[in-house]
Amino acid sequence: MGSRASKLARAQVTEWLTPLADRFPSVRFKREIILEGGDQDRVTPTLAEVARAAGGSAFSTIQEEALDSGRVDVIVHSLKDLPTAAYEGTTLLTMPGPREDVRDVLCGATLDELPRGARVGTGAPRCVAQPLALRPDLKVVPIRGNVPGRLARIKGQDRLHAVVPAAAGLNRLGLTPEVHEVLDPDVFPPSPGQGALGLPGVPAVTDLAAPSSSPRGWTSA
Repeated sequence: MGSRASKLARAQVTEWLTPLADRFPSVRFKREIILEGGDQDRVTPTLAEVARAAGGSAFSTIQEEALDSGRVDVIVHSLKDLPTAAYEGTTLLTMPGPREDVRDVLCGATLDELPRGARVGTGAPRCVAQPLALRPDLKVVPIRGNVPGRLARIKGQDRLHAVVPAAAGLNRLGLTPEVHEVLDPDVFPPSPGQGALGLPGVPAVTDLAAPSSSPRGWTSA
């Protein structure tokens, strides 16, 4: 199983793997950590620039190459961060269990509490445009990084008044702060696929969907 190295990536692997390991007790599952361009380049300010330099996606290209080379059999990822078109020779597995909360969350303040000219940190162009549509006075600061790192910037030297992560990541990590506002999806439409696990895999892994069989090509313990 390929995944990124963050705490959220580990939580998503556990979410997918726990019921699967119970279902196939004779199969040994191994996690392979794969660093993407967006993980290795922490200097470039925007993910769009990172993606251009990587020649693909900032968060999935290297993992897709690992699938293609046979280094891994399946990727455990956030569906919203995967390209719309499936990588050639792979298939998207069925997502396990219910989808997480699809909404975004303003952390550190509520919209009404934000003072005029407040500094709000986010990295996605969608999350930049939506708050400014309601509050043109806000100053949106481009930030990148994992969920704990972004939350830390509320009280850090940047003096951000708030940041805007996804509810799904906060819930999976148990990191929703006391002061927050879950944003109305009718006003702040979420990213397509937000809250869902994306599971690209090689064709043999589709056997995981068959309740009476063991997955072909996987090593028994």
